This record gives sequence, structure tokens and C-alpha cells, in this order.
Amino acid sequence: MSDQCLTTNYFVLTPRRSPHGGGGPGVGPICVAEHLAPFLPGHPVVEVGGEHSIEAVSAAPFGSASILLISWAYIRMLGGTGLKKSSQVALLNANYMASRLSSHYTLRYKNANGRVAHELMIDLAEFEKSANLKVADFAKRLQDYGFHPPTCSWPTSTCMLIEPTESETLEEIERFCDAMIRIREEVEDVVTGKQPKDNNVLRNAPHPQSVVIADNWDR
Repeated sequence: MSDQCLTTNYFVLTPRRSPHGGGGPGVGPICVAEHLAPFLPGHPVVEVGGEHSIEAVSAAPFGSASILLISWAYIRMLGGTGLKKSSQVALLNANYMASRLSSHYTLRYKNANGRVAHELMIDLAEFEKSANLKVADFAKRLQDYGFHPPTCSWPTSTCMLIEPTESETLEEIERFCDAMIRIREEVEDVVTGKQPKDNNVLRNAPHPQSVVIADNWDR
């Protein structure tokens, strides 16, 4: 496939995933149909792309192969036993979070036993109808609680994809779940009319210091 990538421009390598997860980065082949080949990115040194290509999107014309060193080092340092343990902990973390959040949010793609894999997906579509709130509003509000939002609107536009990996401590997982549950309570205030749909803590989020200590409060 890499030879085909070099000769036809029908394929372009771009960062996709790595073993550690958490939203990437990684390396994998991204394929495009023939009619899209003329629009693949160009490069100032290597002749790639088509007649309608945009400028380079990365320093490496076929993706950054150096990212593969992360995968190699990760596996090499952990070894077989460590890699298995790492996967087990990642699965445990994701299912623990799913268990805590399932009574507050709609959980997508569970198996017959109600379990998820190494990540969980919560669907926020219902709140767009009942409270005029979208995924981005939840993401912005998470910043007020001190969290960088997880993957939003992918692979489903109304969902938030949460992947704790094996690295997060139980304390940090609990803190995140507490924040999501508290946000759900704030959403309920919007649903029930305690907060207006067009002026509430989620729609106005995030609340940086400049807003919090301002002389005037209009939120």
C-alpha cells in the first residue's frame, strides 16, 4: 500500500492513532477515492498532491513516521506482561467511568453485558432538543472544571468520546466523573426552566478569570 501511495497519490498517510490512545496521535493510512486525488496536499520539496492541491499540512509529505517510535518504545518498555496489564487497566478505567456515568447520560455502543471497550461514548443529542445545548457547550463547561474536553462530535456528531487510557489515576477519574455529573445537574436546571436556554452556565462557558472578577456580571 505504501508503494501505491508513492506512485498514484490515491493514498496519504496521516496521524491516526497510537497504542496509548487518549485521542491520538498515531500513524495510519487514510485512503481517498481517485476523484479526490488532485486535491491531496502538496509539499515544497517532494512532488506529491495534484493540480488542485493545497500547501503542505505537515513537514513530512507522507505523514510523520517518527511517531511510530512512540509505539515501538511503548511496547518495548512494557513487554508482553506490561502491555497486557496496561490494556486491562485501560478497560477497567473505561468501564468504571461508564458505570458511574450511565445513570446520568445515555451510553452508546455497549455490549450485551452493558460493558464498553477501552473508551465510552455518551450521547448528548437529547439535550439539544430539551435544553438547546450541544456537545460544544458540554466541552466548554468542562474547561471551567479544569478539564481539557475529550474527543467531541466524533465518530457521531452528537456524542462525546471518552478514553481514560491506563494512565489516569483513580482520583483523576473520580474528579472527571464528578464534574460530568455536576454538569448534568446544571443541564437539568435548563431543562426545568431554572436557567434560561439562551443564558446559562453551559452556553456562557468557559468562565475565565477576566469574566469571573469583572466589575459587571451579565450572565
